[in-house]
Amino acid sequence: MRVWQTAYLSRVGKQIEFMQFGADGLRPLLWLHSIEYPMSPPWGLCVDAADAGFSIVAVRRPGFGESSLAADLAVEVSILSAFLEEAEFDDAVMIVEGTARPAGIRLAQTNPRIAFTVLARPGYVAEGFGDMD
Repeated sequence: MRVWQTAYLSRVGKQIEFMQFGADGLRPLLWLHSIEYPMSPPWGLCVDAADAGFSIVAVRRPGFGESSLAADLAVEVSILSAFLEEAEFDDAVMIVEGTARPAGIRLAQTNPRIAFTVLARPGYVAEGFGDMD
């Protein structure tokens, strides 16, 4: 089942809403959604990933659902890092979609718990967002 849950992150005093699909002990596959697509990954992807040995962990980014707001990119990355630490996710693969690119790249560069990062639809950015790199 895919059920959204909210975790309080004591290290940063914020909360994050996430959905996890797949048995405990599977390699975490972190999904960061784009602003234009603030939903969980497709059902088929979750099933296929679990069959391949991954547990999908979709995170609602700051300001979506029950996730705390973030004043800037640094705060968003600190929330995501605290989530990885407190959930004890190691050797994670991360899928970063569209406008999540700045946070995803910064998280991948600074958090050793992320082993591999995939940029999905990196051009999926409205002109009004400016230079996202």
